[in-house]
Amino acid sequence: MTATRAPLALVFACLAALTGPATLRGEENRPIEIEDIRIGFPAQDGRRCRPGSWCPVHVDLRARGALAAGEYELAVETADSDDVLGQYVVSVPAVAAGNSSTVRTYYRPGNRTASLKAIVRKKGAATLHALEKAPGFNETLRPEEVLYLAIGGRPARLRNALVPARKGGQETGEQDEALAERGIVVVDKPDELPDRWFGYAGVDVVVLSTGSGMAGRLLDSRWAVQGAALGEWVRRGGRLVVDLGKNARDAAELLRRWELQVGQPRVERSRGLQELQEWVGVSNDPFPGEQGADVARFRLADAAVALVSDRVGEESWPVVSLAACGLGRVLLVAFDLDAPTFAAWKGRGRFWEVVHAELGPRQATRGRGQETGERPEELGTLLQRGLENFDRVPAVSFGWVAFFMLLYILLIGPLDYLFLKKVVKRLELTWVSFPVVVLVASLAAFWTAHGLKGGELRINKIDVVDIDLRAGEVQGTTWFALFSPRVECYTIGVEAAPTWVPRPASDSSVMVTTLSPPDSSAGGIDRPGSQPVFRRPYVYAKDGAGLKNVAVPVWASRSFTATWRAGVGRNTPVAVEDFGLSRDGLRLVGRLQSRLPVALREVSLFYNGNWYALEELPAGGSYRVDVHDIPRTAQGSPVPWMNELFGRSARGTAEGRPRAAEVTPPMSLMKTVLFHGLEGGPYSHLANSGLRLLDQGWRLRGLKGIGRIASKQYLDEAIIVGRAVVPVGVAEVVDRNGISATHLWLGALPGGERPELEGVMSQETYVRIYVPIPRDPEEEKK
Repeated sequence: MTATRAPLALVFACLAALTGPATLRGEENRPIEIEDIRIGFPAQDGRRCRPGSWCPVHVDLRARGALAAGEYELAVETADSDDVLGQYVVSVPAVAAGNSSTVRTYYRPGNRTASLKAIVRKKGAATLHALEKAPGFNETLRPEEVLYLAIGGRPARLRNALVPARKGGQETGEQDEALAERGIVVVDKPDELPDRWFGYAGVDVVVLSTGSGMAGRLLDSRWAVQGAALGEWVRRGGRLVVDLGKNARDAAELLRRWELQVGQPRVERSRGLQELQEWVGVSNDPFPGEQGADVARFRLADAAVALVSDRVGEESWPVVSLAACGLGRVLLVAFDLDAPTFAAWKGRGRFWEVVHAELGPRQATRGRGQETGERPEELGTLLQRGLENFDRVPAVSFGWVAFFMLLYILLIGPLDYLFLKKVVKRLELTWVSFPVVVLVASLAAFWTAHGLKGGELRINKIDVVDIDLRAGEVQGTTWFALFSPRVECYTIGVEAAPTWVPRPASDSSVMVTTLSPPDSSAGGIDRPGSQPVFRRPYVYAKDGAGLKNVAVPVWASRSFTATWRAGVGRNTPVAVEDFGLSRDGLRLVGRLQSRLPVALREVSLFYNGNWYALEELPAGGSYRVDVHDIPRTAQGSPVPWMNELFGRSARGTAEGRPRAAEVTPPMSLMKTVLFHGLEGGPYSHLANSGLRLLDQGWRLRGLKGIGRIASKQYLDEAIIVGRAVVPVGVAEVVDRNGISATHLWLGALPGGERPELEGVMSQETYVRIYVPIPRDPEEEKK
């Protein structure tokens, strides 16, 4: 060691001796620490989570001393798709001294490489311990990938649901099987399930096997919150497969708690389900075989159809049926999917392929991605681009930006030098000319941007409202974009407007998040992340009911989305009177009554595979709906309706025109957003990775059945669709004029006095109404 390095080494050694014991003493005195973090759902290899969607996180904590409930809190911090940090905070339960406890929380990764930092602290105090962890490279799903969650056990050959469709004579490859396994996660303990509905946001289909007693455990008070969260997710658009075998009574009671009424079942031993084999397409493989299987006999709810029935004597019982549950759907199977009988059936793989064809999200059907291997464009990406397209806020082209940058470089370089050398003849004055040029150029850029982009806050907002008259509930989805004229941190909340949801009987928590395009573009979730833009994170309100201190740069925009659900009983914003089929069964009759303060335009009705144009529904008005010539066996198609976009006249002229030709206006996309699964219209080819919960195309396209109803089947309901749009106006006026189904809060969270909105706002509202149609008594007997 040289003489010059020896003193430095001595200094560092002294510092290590001084700081080392202090660090150890700090760790010893720390009352609580993080031991481990488990991200997402467990899979065969590792775990799974989906960027852009919430997923559960289990954090193991160890207490050195006794901890009182609510004394400490756990914050999960991660970057969103715009590389801005956000925190989701939960309270730490009571923990005895020397014990460990697992705290369930949630995080929403903004991109493929977004890590999370778990922070434990005393409420309102500094961090006590922090631990950072990121999902493994193969543990994050791409937006287009499908994820199945098996609860209570993994049914045999479930992976067949996710194996890509094979062409004639083509064998399944090992790579296909591996990809299928990647899309399956399994949870067999109820305490490992999410206790908030949005914990299932990244899941496409849940398979609940009740043969092991999982339904009974979810009915237990210890795990009732997990059962309620699963039901809430289904009602908000989730897809569920549930079996009703030997534990059919528990399964039926669980469904009833989710407001899906299933008749009291009884369990019988059956040795032949011939129609199931026909539905699956493996009629040469008998099921259940010689051993027989426990099969539940029950009556279906109103909003359900039997896809497969078993006739016993004079009665017919559903074996496979599909029921609507809010915006979601539940496939009811009358036997245990985890039973040895089903596991031994050769047709089990084909069974899951048919189930996936009925329940799985529809993939993009055409486009350049089909030919080149590239991913097709995403519907959610185009919707966000249109949402961030603000009137009177022109986008400066890169060509002009490059021109002014070149001019600026010439000013501070060659021109400044020539001016000082040839005119002033004193080069030392560059210490004066250089800052003057920079100051003048900066002021010119500022005032030019201010003149182009303005000094007003601008808001573009879209509401989708689903009114379920059978259940007496209203659900809403809101998208909105803010264009900020200054650097500001916004506190953001959303609540249902009283004119749309009058005094709800029950109100589930509102969920507000940032909006992320589901692709690999700038700001998309399918890309590697970068360093956070702002050091200070924004914070989610309790259960994600709002956002606090979201930073938005000057003359920049940020997009957000919110969902909510409220039970209103008979106080629905749109109601019907004496609605149903005429006596001859050829017409729909009844009165449509609006209680809204705004008229619904472009109103259409869908029933039994047909669609019909109705009159405009005036604000607070009504008219009779007498649609002629609706034979119950008709097989019409609403595809022509999908091709005629919202906001276009019969001649095809647009009601509004986007600022730039490459930006699709949101109203042109909305029919595809509402009914993507119908596969019709000019935007049907787009992928729908980020908007799957809203897709109700399955109700319009019909369901596959066999036997006496060998073609399409439809739920006993009519669907009425309409919209209301107002031009850009003063934000507070637009927000309160009744056309908006939600009130936007900026500067505070709902619960107190709402601050008045600044700036200007545009509002579009789209409405879907689900009207139950009473069943024909004669049809019911068959």
